[in-house]
Amino acid sequence: MLCGTNHESGSGRQSKTRQLFENPVNCGSYPFKVVDTPGVDSQVDTFKHAVLLKEALTGTPINTIFFVIKYDSRFDNILLDYLKLLTPVEKYSHKIVVMISHIDLSKSSNSDKKEINDVFKEEYPDKSFNFIFYSEKDDRSEIADIMHSYLFKMPAETLQISDEEFNLNFNIYEMKAKIKAAYDKFLRETKQIEDDYTNLIKDLNKSDINTQEKDEILHMSIVSFKNELEALTEQFIGTHGANMQELESYGFAVMMQKEKIKLCTEFTTNVSAMMSYSLLDTTDPRNMIKRCPHCQEVWFKVTGCDGSTSCGKRPMNRAYDISGKTFWRFTFVRVERRIQWQKIEETNARNNSQLQTNNPQRSEVIRIVSELQRTLRQMEQLLGDIRAHSVSQSQTSREETRGYPERAVLEFRHVYEQIGTLYEYIKTLGVFQRRRINRERRYAEDFASRFHHMYMELEQLLASIKNSGILQLRADMEERRREHIQHIAFRLHHTLRRLDELLEYTLTDNMSQSASDTKGVGCGKSFVWKDQPAVEEEKIKELFQVKTIEEIKEIIRRNDYRQMRAEYERNIDSRRFT
Repeated sequence: MLCGTNHESGSGRQSKTRQLFENPVNCGSYPFKVVDTPGVDSQVDTFKHAVLLKEALTGTPINTIFFVIKYDSRFDNILLDYLKLLTPVEKYSHKIVVMISHIDLSKSSNSDKKEINDVFKEEYPDKSFNFIFYSEKDDRSEIADIMHSYLFKMPAETLQISDEEFNLNFNIYEMKAKIKAAYDKFLRETKQIEDDYTNLIKDLNKSDINTQEKDEILHMSIVSFKNELEALTEQFIGTHGANMQELESYGFAVMMQKEKIKLCTEFTTNVSAMMSYSLLDTTDPRNMIKRCPHCQEVWFKVTGCDGSTSCGKRPMNRAYDISGKTFWRFTFVRVERRIQWQKIEETNARNNSQLQTNNPQRSEVIRIVSELQRTLRQMEQLLGDIRAHSVSQSQTSREETRGYPERAVLEFRHVYEQIGTLYEYIKTLGVFQRRRINRERRYAEDFASRFHHMYMELEQLLASIKNSGILQLRADMEERRREHIQHIAFRLHHTLRRLDELLEYTLTDNMSQSASDTKGVGCGKSFVWKDQPAVEEEKIKELFQVKTIEEIKEIIRRNDYRQMRAEYERNIDSRRFT
């Protein structure tokens, strides 16, 4: 732009500048020269770029180091580009002038210039920064004169950067570059997740689903959207946390958290506005009454926030514990890159309130059975996906099939781990303990043996799937392996039915509470209140013995439930010590 030269340049995935060019500036009031260096972020010829960059920095005396950074409406990205360029020359930061190009892309350039400066000052409060904002529409002579004014203020000197120091800095840069690439991937994946859930909401609004079910799916989408973003965040920290700690550089992690919070807030605000009731209404019983996802005990929240809470005060005396899942009536599945909702069959664990109240042991086992049945359905769905993928493989683009084997292995492993976790949990419930009658004991031991056999077969199957290349869907072995999977699934389904029959013999008291705790209601496990689905409206109205939700809201507004809770606990304490 300033020199009138025609060196190869451009935007894209690779740096175009692969040589050093010393060019005279042919415009402006005062002549000077600029040295054009290779890009520092190319993944091609990295070592060559490093050598040329060091030569440019140390080969001749220089007055000023100009960082050219393209304008971005996300000012944090401008700062990141600056930090990336800064690494090799950090001890000469007093000679740096930041040139922000393409400022014409800004909708409000004056306020943006001030905010960009504020972002830099926030990162380095003790430093002052020199900025030049320009675009191709600006007069070249004016830009050249501004650049010369900085050259005139700064004396020429030869930068002293040893090979050891440069290599260390360049290695640091490479570590930062990998973190930056992972952060960019995080942004792309969060955008894809956002698009997926946006399309889900559009499909839901076009459907004729009833209001109560629509509310639950909308609420479920808020929770699921948040969980997917949190999973990406945890994956990023798990992969790059050690490097960030070594570099003492946490900027990417902070920006990632900010981005996650922003997306979750925007999505929650937009989606909750479509619900028939507000998730923030503290008088609405659908927000104040929730089930424990572990034992199905129903609770009425009278104080506290929507975060983590515990189900009563019962101490857990089992050797093995799992975190419970929310009992939504729907599940989300991805079909051809689109999220769809599927209704889950009603289970005893959700509907049989008398069983839950009178026999928590039996209720817990029924819950486990329903979880296993749900997990089995996920496995069968996965088998169907593998079959469908095999049939349509010839019609599917190479890009779409490239990541399928890895995804299928991960999904199958997830289902397998669920079954393993639930199997361990069943053992702790006393299902396989000694019975008073020998016949019953033999029946239970036989069942335990059969279930364990199924579980071990499944474990071997997963290993064979992962190692044999089945998920590459080769025609000569796909049919045989799929039949083996279906055979295992059928046998596991048969085992689940036998577990259902075994419930008649599982009334051992394995959930007894401490004798010293007279307030022992609930299982004592923790769960996140706001992530639980609303209890069915009919059950809520039955609980309050009214006909409408509005009547319940009025009851809640009129009564001081905090005072009622305090009196309830005082009465328990007085009975305890009398």
